[in-house]
Amino acid sequence: MKSDESCENVKYVTYKMLHCAAFRHFLRRSLMSHSNETKPHARDLARPNWSAVFAVAFCVACLITVEFLPVSLLTPMALDLGISEGMAGQSVTTTAFVAMFSSLFITTVIGKTDRRYVVILFSLLLTLSCLLVSFADSFTLLLLGRACLAVSYTHLRAHETLSDLV
Repeated sequence: MKSDESCENVKYVTYKMLHCAAFRHFLRRSLMSHSNETKPHARDLARPNWSAVFAVAFCVACLITVEFLPVSLLTPMALDLGISEGMAGQSVTTTAFVAMFSSLFITTVIGKTDRRYVVILFSLLLTLSCLLVSFADSFTLLLLGRACLAVSYTHLRAHETLSDLV
C-alpha cells in the first residue's frame, strides 16, 4: 500500500518536472554541454574584480573618517577660525541637513548614468570637500566643504548599501 503511494508521488513529481519549461531548458542545456566535452580555458573564466572591492572599501573608510573626525576637533577648529565651539559644531549639523535634503533628489539627478562614473565623480567630490575643509580659513568655506562632503556621503553611502559594484 505504502509503496503504491510513493510510486504515485514519484510519477507525479516526474510528470511535473518534465512538463516544467525551466526543467526542459536545463535538460537541453545539460545535454548540449555533454556533447561538447571541451573544458573552459582559464582566460574564459570570470575573475572577481578586486580593484573595485578595494576602491569601495577605501571610500567607506574615508567616509567614516571624515564623518566622525570633526566631532573630536571642534575646539581646535573653533580656535583656528576664531569662532565659538558651538558655531563650529554647526558644521556637523550642516552636513546632516545637506545630506538629508540631497538624499531626496540624488537618485533623480543621476538617473541611469553608469554607476562606475558616478562613484568616481562622488569620490572626487569627497576629495574636494576634504581639501576645502582642510584649508578653510573662514567659517563659510568650512560649511561649503562640509556641504560637498554631505552630497558625496549621501550617494556613496547609498551606493554602498543598495548597489552591488562587483
